[in-house]
Amino acid sequence: MATASAAISGLRARVTHRWDAVSLLTVFAVLLMVIPSAQRISGIAISPATAIGIVALLWWAIEKTLPDSALARGYQPVRVVLGIYVLVVLVSYIGGFTHFLQSDEVRSADRAVITLAAFSGVVLLAADGIQNYRRLDALLRRFTGLAIALAVLGITQFYTGIEITPLFEIPGLRSASELSFIGQRAALRRVAGTAAHPIEFGVILAIMLPIALHYAMNSADKRSRHHWLLGSAILGAGIMMSLSRSAILGALAALIVVALTWDWRRIVNGVVALTLFTLAMRVTTPGLIGALRNLFVNIRSDTSYQARTARYPAAFHLIHENPWFGRGVGTLLPAHFFGVVPLDNQYLSSAIEIGVVGLAAVLLLIIVGIFTARGARRRSLDPEARSLAQALAGSLAACLISFETFDAFAFPKVLFGFALVLGTTGALWRMARAHAT
Repeated sequence: MATASAAISGLRARVTHRWDAVSLLTVFAVLLMVIPSAQRISGIAISPATAIGIVALLWWAIEKTLPDSALARGYQPVRVVLGIYVLVVLVSYIGGFTHFLQSDEVRSADRAVITLAAFSGVVLLAADGIQNYRRLDALLRRFTGLAIALAVLGITQFYTGIEITPLFEIPGLRSASELSFIGQRAALRRVAGTAAHPIEFGVILAIMLPIALHYAMNSADKRSRHHWLLGSAILGAGIMMSLSRSAILGALAALIVVALTWDWRRIVNGVVALTLFTLAMRVTTPGLIGALRNLFVNIRSDTSYQARTARYPAAFHLIHENPWFGRGVGTLLPAHFFGVVPLDNQYLSSAIEIGVVGLAAVLLLIIVGIFTARGARRRSLDPEARSLAQALAGSLAACLISFETFDAFAFPKVLFGFALVLGTTGALWRMARAHAT
């Protein structure tokens, strides 16, 4: 018996040496960014990234039961606030069945719980499973690089109009909706990369922008610094070409949070760089800056804004019907609430589906994440780690602002990108706390 136990431990040690949490999360990030958001695994109707997220949850749960597990133990603010959110969603899920639900509502509620499991797996495995700063840095570099590649694809679509749909006829996958990656707005192409919508494309780039800037400002050699500066510019161009208010607001929120820790010289350099970048975009892409300006200057005459605000009275009525835990997670479907859905406001959607208690849990998830990143910055003495902590706070600030202007949890790239940023924030906080102790 002892020999068998020793053999299992040895095998596990060899596997762990080559394959750790960062390895699985890298696979997750690749599938999330490369596979179109609308594609699902045939037969089980979930995306490949969601499947890996569930594997991550199982990994975390099994490792937690093992006495010699490499997973971190002890207090973890991200884990605590995630537990509160999961509990509230499950209460809402159970409460939804206290009144009659259509069959499509039941299926949607089940999918929402499966997505919640995948979301939790990514957050928990990242927060507790990343071993050290080197592995954390490797994961974030890979994820940011994938975001830059996604932006390159979107920029190519914008300038050429090439439709990449035929490239994604992948055996074993089917599309939940018709694949279309190029739209139109203000007589300009509006691109989505591999995202389900240009808003999703723009917001995930906005979330990753402060992390790319962190690497641009903290690279050891000039060549690497120039590469990351170019990558940051590519992300910025992709955000603009999404022609999305949500993406622009998210990027501005992220940049403001990051700039709060800069000295005056870096602020001036940043303002000059942003001005030159805007001028370059104006010259190379005529009409783009004007179209973006009109999105804000003429917002009250914008049909999408008018439609969104017209839905608010009906939305508040639905909240009033089930105020505390909502009508049930995943039950707000266009087929049953035509004229109300989409709300283009994740906070209102959450208040309807999981109630004001659920809305508070969503806000707590983001705000605690921001303060966790700030706590990691305060505890750390390493300038690079402090910069990364502030960048993660900026990414979460982008989520906080942009979620108010679109249904973020309906878009996998944004939802799971948020999960990965939140989990890595927890990992950085844990490392900074350990070093400070």
